[in-house]
Amino acid sequence: MVSNLAGLARKAHGDKPMKKKPKTGTKVDVDALIKADRAGALDLPLFDENYYNQQLPQFAQQEAGAFEHFITVGEKLGLRPHPVFDRGYVLEQALEAGADTGEGFSPFVFLLENDISPNRLFSVELYRAALKEAGVKPPGGQAMIVHFLGSWAKHRVAFSPYFDVHFYELNNPHLVNSATNPLDHYFRVPRTERSDANPMFHAGYYAQTYQPGDVDPLVDFLHKGCGQLNLPNPYAAQELLSAAFVTPENLLQYIEIRGE
Repeated sequence: MVSNLAGLARKAHGDKPMKKKPKTGTKVDVDALIKADRAGALDLPLFDENYYNQQLPQFAQQEAGAFEHFITVGEKLGLRPHPVFDRGYVLEQALEAGADTGEGFSPFVFLLENDISPNRLFSVELYRAALKEAGVKPPGGQAMIVHFLGSWAKHRVAFSPYFDVHFYELNNPHLVNSATNPLDHYFRVPRTERSDANPMFHAGYYAQTYQPGDVDPLVDFLHKGCGQLNLPNPYAAQELLSAAFVTPENLLQYIEIRGE
């Protein structure tokens, strides 16, 4: 984890919606990826074949490879290529960018071509800045989330203003010095069994008090809870001096990771 996380987090306080029009180039060659998949040589960390296949009914034995099935069938059914991929959030960013999300639109390909975040707990800008501070040149022509998933064990730099890796590892000591990606691990664990990823956010309290349903409590808080002045823990109002001073902005600042 980089030492200047607080400063980096302020510069990338949750990635802002895309302001520019989406790219329309052919950076992602889907046919080439399908061909590689058929040959058993697909190398794309954002697509987890085992995870994808687990979402299919046991009787659904696709003749095509898993990636081809996802692109041609599964994505339209709402199946996920990876635990960290939040289709709704990617669509939200695409709509903000003015993309045509009609027939034939692929959120997965859009993410790869536009280098956007797959969920609210990963900041493209923070991760890029953290790589730069660590002396690692961000790869060209590759989405940051793809680099992150494929290189976590090598670089272990900050990727979110709200996910405290060290705190998370206190409750998951087997992850310390492990090659296991903590964000990946977090989303693979059932929602009701996840350890808190932020010392100022108590998921159990939030879930019981505000009932986010099937949405991860921290994700729900970042998405709408802070705007509704939902408290991240039972002591937040007192620690923010008075409920009268609670705002969406200082709620986010309250749970923002300050670094070491």
